[in-house]
Amino acid sequence: MAYARSMNLKEKISALEAQLRQALLEADSSTMDQLIHEDLLFVIPDGSTMSKALDLEAYEQGNMTLHNFEVVEMEIRPLGDVALVNLVAKLEGQYQGEKFKGTFRYLRVWKSFSDAWQVVAGSASILSSKDH
Repeated sequence: MAYARSMNLKEKISALEAQLRQALLEADSSTMDQLIHEDLLFVIPDGSTMSKALDLEAYEQGNMTLHNFEVVEMEIRPLGDVALVNLVAKLEGQYQGEKFKGTFRYLRVWKSFSDAWQVVAGSASILSSKDH
């Protein structure tokens, strides 16, 4: 029975990850707002941290745009009311006026709240990059 719950949770988190990726590609701040917790703590590739407000602002103001977000591998580990996502993806886009293209590793922590699952923490690391 626990295995079945684990598989259902993996499917749910996988679907939420797909929804988040689509929102990032479309700069859909409304969907991002629903999927990201108010107290988000996210570490970006340069080592600095980003809050939910800063993340949404970057997309809303066009400082962050994604043109491609191709998942290469994804592992989901359910842990009760938390799920860890280890994701490798090929990204292409623009951040603060600079184009980028590369392979990144994301670690996201999803937590179940009374009404929904939301991302509460995460990080992104560059595995390889290509200059434009």
